[in-house]
Amino acid sequence: MYPEVIVLMGDFLSSESNDPDQFDKLRQYFEELGDIIRKNELTCLREHTQWIIMASSNDVGVCNIFPNFKLSDYLIEGFKGKGINRIKKIMLASNPMRLSFKGKEMVFCRYNYFKKLKRNHLE
Repeated sequence: MYPEVIVLMGDFLSSESNDPDQFDKLRQYFEELGDIIRKNELTCLREHTQWIIMASSNDVGVCNIFPNFKLSDYLIEGFKGKGINRIKKIMLASNPMRLSFKGKEMVFCRYNYFKKLKRNHLE
């Protein structure tokens, strides 16, 4: 038994700056996650699981407009890996995204609507 789909939703870093160090940090973290999967021989996660990576508006390289664009392939090259041990099923998704899974439609969205409602609330 293995998970068929894993959805990773941002914020992937806690700070919101777009300096070059943040790009390298995020790339390194994804690479470390991929290394953990490969080194522990988690073949079910490598071969069969569909990985969906969805950024939020606070992630590096993403414009602060809605809908958000997907992350760059550059950031997850290390996560994918190379050769026979690469993670085979990875999809970069926009925010929001719609997923059809086993006949069900699901919508994933990473946005703080409550904060916006609270800001526009009249007392």
